Amino acid sequence: SEDAGLIARVEHLMGNALGLRGEASTARTHHDRALAMARTLGERSLEAEILADVGTGHYRRAEYREAEENLRRSLAIRSATGDRAGEAASRDRLGRILFKQGHYDEALAIFQGALAVQAQIGDTRGQAETLYDIAMLHTDRHEFNEALHVASRSLALYETAGSPEARIEVLCS
Repeated sequence: SEDAGLIARVEHLMGNALGLRGEASTARTHHDRALAMARTLGERSLEAEILADVGTGHYRRAEYREAEENLRRSLAIRSATGDRAGEAASRDRLGRILFKQGHYDEALAIFQGALAVQAQIGDTRGQAETLYDIAMLHTDRHEFNEALHVASRSLALYETAGSPEARIEVLCS
């Protein structure tokens, strides 16, 4: 029903807010309720969104295994349901998690997948952000020429998207 969907979204929002406040266990309770409701209602896109946010919460707490697991589940749902923007977002978040864990090759492949989807849907800013992530990965691997090349591409896309604050971030890192 419409009310149940709204309640699931409110539970999701509460889980996000509590997680940002540092109340992980209470946040998890709300996210679990929201997930159960989304699944009961067959709201696959909401389920994927909740899983992505749960994964992001784990990422913020440096719980990378749990973060990866939730982002992979979110990505699978978004890919299966044709949610291209959500798929790109889940790919980028998953790539960051893999990068943090030192799984550079897999992270790079996931980032490349995000770039392909972002290009298909015309998400210039998303492409710039993902290229920034890739440049950071190359920097971590001491592949400085490649990092500079990718950072230049990121900067050009940020300028195309008209994002001066993001341009400053790329120039300062």
